[in-house]
Amino acid sequence: MNQRTQGGLSSIGFYNIEASIDRPIAESYKSEEQTRSAYIMTSLGYKDTYFVDGSFRRDISSTLPKDNNAYNYSSISGSFVFSNLIESPVLNFGKLRASYAVAGSSVPPYSSLMNYEIGTVYKGATGSINTLFVPDVLNNPALKPSFANSFEIGTDLKFFKSRLGLDFTYYQQRNKDQVIGLSSSVATGYSSFRVNAGDIENSGIELSLTAIPVQTSNFSWTTTLNGAKNNSKIHELIPGIDAYQLDNNTYSSQTVYLYANKGAAFGSLVGPGYKRDEATGKILLDNANLPIQELNKDFGSVIPEFTGGFINSFRYKNIDFNAMIDFQSGGKFFSWSKMLAVKSGQAAETAALNSNGKNVRDPLADGGGFEINGISEATGQEVNAFIDARTYFRNQIGTRIYEEWLYDASYIKLREVSLGYTFNQDQLGKTPFKSIRIAAIARNPWMIWQKAPKGIDPSELSAGSANISWIEKGELQTVRSYGFNLSVKF
Repeated sequence: MNQRTQGGLSSIGFYNIEASIDRPIAESYKSEEQTRSAYIMTSLGYKDTYFVDGSFRRDISSTLPKDNNAYNYSSISGSFVFSNLIESPVLNFGKLRASYAVAGSSVPPYSSLMNYEIGTVYKGATGSINTLFVPDVLNNPALKPSFANSFEIGTDLKFFKSRLGLDFTYYQQRNKDQVIGLSSSVATGYSSFRVNAGDIENSGIELSLTAIPVQTSNFSWTTTLNGAKNNSKIHELIPGIDAYQLDNNTYSSQTVYLYANKGAAFGSLVGPGYKRDEATGKILLDNANLPIQELNKDFGSVIPEFTGGFINSFRYKNIDFNAMIDFQSGGKFFSWSKMLAVKSGQAAETAALNSNGKNVRDPLADGGGFEINGISEATGQEVNAFIDARTYFRNQIGTRIYEEWLYDASYIKLREVSLGYTFNQDQLGKTPFKSIRIAAIARNPWMIWQKAPKGIDPSELSAGSANISWIEKGELQTVRSYGFNLSVKF
C-alpha cells in the first residue's frame, strides 16, 4: 500500500498524509497464491565411488486454470569417482558427473481469469462513487505451466595432493512455454494478452582452475581463475511471429529496442543508426553533408562473449590479503549520458579544435565547424567537409543516430580487496573466543581497464524491464566503499 499527497501540503514542513491540500491518493494491492506440492527424492551410493540421485515433484497451483492446475517434473543425476579405482602419484581425486532435470513453474497470480482493478473515485450528489475497471491486459484461461529442460556434464579433478584443481562443466538448457504479454490491436479493447510461447536454448561451458603455488608453515598463496561462455539461440517465439520486443527506450521521438529474434541470439539491440555505403562501409551524407539516418538497424546481441573472475589469497602467519578481479569480454550497451552530453554541448568534443586549429563552435567562415568524412548519397563521391557543429552534434548524432552511442561492454575490474589479521586461540588465552579476525575492506576500488569511455561503468548497467544489462541512463556512479569487518568465533 502507498499514499501520497495532492496539491501540496497545508502546512509547510509537516510531512503527513493528512496535510494534503486535495484528496490524497491511496493505492493498495493484494496478491495471493498457493502451491501444494508432493516431493520424492532418493540418493544411492556404492563403495563411495558410484552415486545416483533422483527426484520427482508434483505441484498444484492456484494461479493455473482449475481443470489444468497440476504439473509434474523430475531430475536425475549421477557421478563416478574414478580416482578410487586407480593409483596415481599425480591425480589424487577425479570425478565425472552428469545430470538431467526438468523444472516447472506456474503463472503469475490473476493471469488466467478475468479480474477488475480499483478505478478513480468520483464525487457524486450523495457522496463518493468508487469505480472498478477492466485491466488493459487480457488474461488467458488456457495458460499452462512453463518448463525448463537442462542437461549438464562435467568433471572435477585434483592433482598433486590438491595443490592444483580443475572444474569443468558443459550445460544445455531449453525453456519452453514461457508466459509473455503479446501486443494486440487497440480495437480489441486490450493493449496486450497473455500467451504461452517461446523455445529458447542456452548452452555453454564453465571452467574453474584453482592452484596453491606456494604453501609453507608460515606462508601460502591460493589462486582461482574461472570463466564462463554462454551461447543462446531462439528456436521459436510465437507461431507467425519472428520478433518479440523485450524492452525499449525512447528519447526525442527516437527509439532503441531490445528484441528476441527467431533464429538469432537472445537480446538483439535494434535502433536508428548511420546509413552506410555498401562498397566502402563509410557513412552516407545528404546534400547538406550531414549523416543520413537508417532506422531499425540490428546492432547484434548485447550478451557478452564470456565472463570470469580471478581471485588471489595470500597468508603470512596471522595476516591475510585477498583480492578479487572480475572481467567481461564483449556485449553492447547504449549510453544516454554520452548522447545527452554531446547534444547539450557539455562533452569535450563539442568544443575541440579542428584541423584548421579553430574551435569547432566557431563560424564556418572563420575556419570553424566539425570536419566530416563520408560518401555523398547523391553523387557517390567521397566528401571531406566542415559542417556547423551545433547542427551536427545537437540535431544529428545527439538525437537521431543512436549507433554513435553504442559501446563495447568489455572491462577488467578490481571488485574487492581486503587486509586482515586473525587472533588465534593461543593469543586469546582463556577468553571464550576461538578466534577473532579484523579486516579492512575496499569494494570497487579500481576499474583497471574498460573499452567504453571513462565515466561510464559497464559493470553497473541498467537492466530495464528485460533483466539484461543493455542501457546506461545516467545512473549514479558506482560507489567506492571502504570499511572494516569483525568476525568472532566462539
